[in-house]
Amino acid sequence: MSAQQWRRFLYAKSNPLGTVAESWYHRAGCRRYFAVERDTATNSHHAHRAQGAT
Repeated sequence: MSAQQWRRFLYAKSNPLGTVAESWYHRAGCRRYFAVERDTATNSHHAHRAQGAT
C-alpha cells in the first residue's frame, strides 16, 4: 500500500448529508459506549441508546 493510499484510508472518510448512526464513547462521564442518530446537516441528535440496547 502506498503512502497516499494509507493516508486516504486513515483520513478520507465519507460524510453523508442527513441522518447517520454513530457509536460514541462518553470518556468524561460514565465511560460507556452509546449509539446516537445524528443529522449531519444540523448536528441535531434524534435518538440515543446504550450500546447493544434495542
